[in-house]
Amino acid sequence: MSLADNLLQLRTTAGMTQQALADAAKVNVLQIKRYEGGHSEPSVRVLVALANALGCTLDALAYEEGPALRGSRWRALAARVEGLGRPHSERIAEVVLALVERVERMQRERPAR
Repeated sequence: MSLADNLLQLRTTAGMTQQALADAAKVNVLQIKRYEGGHSEPSVRVLVALANALGCTLDALAYEEGPALRGSRWRALAARVEGLGRPHSERIAEVVLALVERVERMQRERPAR
């Protein structure tokens, strides 16, 4: 996959609009449109800013495909949660942990078939 394809997939998987990504990476939204359209290539500085905004590695943004992109959904979500600030991110982490523990408990209690 190309950088344009990866950028589009990572952004949509993260649930971000082009404007939200542009704001987070501190670039103009027209640049995001050009990058996703394959009409322009970002500088290294912008690549780093995009990867940080998406919560992914530079490799995932520039080269990888498949499972690495699916895993980036969680990294992107974590970055968005962290952006909400400490009190909110801590509460969200508590809620997610409680849900995970509940599902694990349900799986242990489910009788084997």
